[in-house]
Amino acid sequence: MKKKTWHIAICFCVLAFLTRGYSYAQLVTDGAYTADELASALVGSGVEVSGASLNCSGLASGVFDCVDCNVGIDSGIILTSGYITNAEGPNDETGVTGDVGTPGDPDLTGLAGQPTFDACVLEFDVTVDFDTLKFQYVFGSDEYTTYVNTAYNDIFAFLISGPGIVGEVNMAQIPGTAIPVSINNVNPLEYDEYYIDNGVGCTPLFGGCSEGVLGPPYTTDDYYINYDGFTVVLTAQSLVIPCETYHLKLAIADAGDPVLDSGVFIKSRSLTSPGIHLSQATSVGAGFDNAIEECVDAYVIFTADVPPDEDLTIHFGIGGTALNGTDYDEIPDSITIAAGTLSDSIGIFPISDFITEGFESVIIYLFGECDGEPFDSVTVYIQDKVELEMNIEPDTTICIFDSLMLTVTGGLDYYWDPDAYISTTFGDTVIVSPPVTQEYHVTTYLGACVGHDTVTVIVSPPPDAYLGPDAAICLGDTYQFLLPPGNTYTWDPPTYLDDPAANDPISSPDALGSITYSVAVTDAFGCTNYDTLVLTVQSDPNAIVFPDTLVCPGEPVQLNADGGSTYLWYPSGGLSNTDISNPIATVTESTIFNVIVTDAAGCDDTVSVHVDIEPFPAVDAGPLTVIFKGESTVLQGSSDAPVNSWWPPDFLSDINVLDPVANPDETIWYYLTAISPIGCVSIDSVHIVVVEPEAAIVPNAFSPNGDGVNDELHIVTFENIELISFAIFNRWGEKIFETNDILAGWDGTFAGEPQEVGVYIYILTGLNEKNENIQYHGTISLLR
Repeated sequence: MKKKTWHIAICFCVLAFLTRGYSYAQLVTDGAYTADELASALVGSGVEVSGASLNCSGLASGVFDCVDCNVGIDSGIILTSGYITNAEGPNDETGVTGDVGTPGDPDLTGLAGQPTFDACVLEFDVTVDFDTLKFQYVFGSDEYTTYVNTAYNDIFAFLISGPGIVGEVNMAQIPGTAIPVSINNVNPLEYDEYYIDNGVGCTPLFGGCSEGVLGPPYTTDDYYINYDGFTVVLTAQSLVIPCETYHLKLAIADAGDPVLDSGVFIKSRSLTSPGIHLSQATSVGAGFDNAIEECVDAYVIFTADVPPDEDLTIHFGIGGTALNGTDYDEIPDSITIAAGTLSDSIGIFPISDFITEGFESVIIYLFGECDGEPFDSVTVYIQDKVELEMNIEPDTTICIFDSLMLTVTGGLDYYWDPDAYISTTFGDTVIVSPPVTQEYHVTTYLGACVGHDTVTVIVSPPPDAYLGPDAAICLGDTYQFLLPPGNTYTWDPPTYLDDPAANDPISSPDALGSITYSVAVTDAFGCTNYDTLVLTVQSDPNAIVFPDTLVCPGEPVQLNADGGSTYLWYPSGGLSNTDISNPIATVTESTIFNVIVTDAAGCDDTVSVHVDIEPFPAVDAGPLTVIFKGESTVLQGSSDAPVNSWWPPDFLSDINVLDPVANPDETIWYYLTAISPIGCVSIDSVHIVVVEPEAAIVPNAFSPNGDGVNDELHIVTFENIELISFAIFNRWGEKIFETNDILAGWDGTFAGEPQEVGVYIYILTGLNEKNENIQYHGTISLLR
């Protein structure tokens, strides 16, 4: 596994959980990460990591997100001697402990000079591009400050080994010293400028001090993490040899005993090998980055993160659409930063060719010493002339009495004219509020060049919002407003309006009284005008319609209405007359008839009556049935009606049930009549066919299960026959039963063994009463 700067998106996904949108301050931790993911989360510029391993409890390591908490690092990885969740605020525990039961670490034991416990160790190899390796961290502990200057001095270390380094060196040192960062070395007594008190508020003596002073806000506010003290953000740094690989061991453990947690927070993407980086400037100063022919020069600045001990020559690549030596003065492909200094620059001096070429680019690349790949670049654009750009269109419309913000880019110092109705005449942003259409000009000076731009601010009159005089309507009537289309309309209140956003909404009030409607009309330019209309609703006639009716399809029914002087019924279909109070309605499906009742004053009311159709009942007399003469059958009638009857009653057990027993001695038709609750009638018929029977039949199924019912299969005869053979075969063609005794039956066994459930074949041969040969064959289902 290897990670490098230009693969940084992979590192970001390791901390994907940190993108959650918390709305309050707190520290959030998550332990579901592997060694590779933790190491990858640290990768910054100029490094590759590989061979990661993690040796600690699954509860002791993970990633964190500082959502406005006081740890000083926004996100990264966390290694602890207990539980990572014990670091989460507020600081409401005086002795937070996560005894995970893991052993200590020999290296940490040697550094501490005492036994270690609950070690958490992340190790990996790192290949560097430049001569320095560093990362940022914060160390915190609940040993603060009670156990300062005692034997319980929890230990952590960032050990580096590799080319040019003798043995292992601890990178976690107090800035400017060779003293390791620890509880006994960074506290209110020692190097207190690197220490942050988290609510303990006491200065330790040789035996520490009490934590009894803990209180709000530290104990109640999630902004404060749960360790009693921690360091400021520190940098672990070591000199290295470019392009070489080093081994890092990041470790923490309890020392002296396994209680009271300590943790180290390491900033994400802070593991870097700093080298050279690029920036740019121009001859007109900050705020303008491009070069311009005849007036503005540009500079590419090469800056070292650490001053070199001797002159440092940097080779770089040149690209872009501008031609070196043609579009700008020729530049070399290297630059030297003098020993002890941080930076130097090259100039990009445009050549005036008086050709319109648009924006051309000069790109300077820096290449890695190890792989030759580009790791930094800067782009300088060359313009033919000053190009000003407004934030609005050249002709922009505003409403009368409104203001408009004008913003210009492409220059540095800007001057505006005229000075009428403008907030200022200097700067890149001004506010104008002319009462009539006005043209504004802006000018900028870049070196010897001058740029101009112009905008016309068109002042628009308010849109038409006149609603006309107040109006009155009858209850039940509607009133349509009418305004010119093409604008945006907001009506208040929207009550009774069919479309409160239309220019011509219809109001349909359902109560007496007055409604005051207001409208805000906004045109395409955002200009708004207002008007108001009072709509008065007068009383309706006392319209009456007689109750709803339920009838059979096609049955005529008389409708009745009252309360007015004229009547108009609709829909007209099925009505004998539409303009009388009592028409006859004849319909085949449920219909709502409305009647407009108008009084002498011209006000009307609309009422309705339902003529509901009860459908003819569903009836089915059943399927065609064929029986042998002398047999009976059960009729299979069905109906959704409460009253049903059969006709003719001949040979039926009961004519008033849906399933009577019929035993006719000849073919017959039966008719089933169904009557709904209100008397709607449906009739269906069934044909019962009576035929002469065969001389003998064999039932198609029997169930030899010992229940005394249908336990043996027997031949059923309808005349005297002489049986020659009755044989039964299984599915493999094996004969399992045979008899010539007409009274004998098969009990479902063969050779004394019950036969399995299934289908069997029979063959019956014999002589009928006329001494004629008969033969029947078929299948039998054996059931259990």
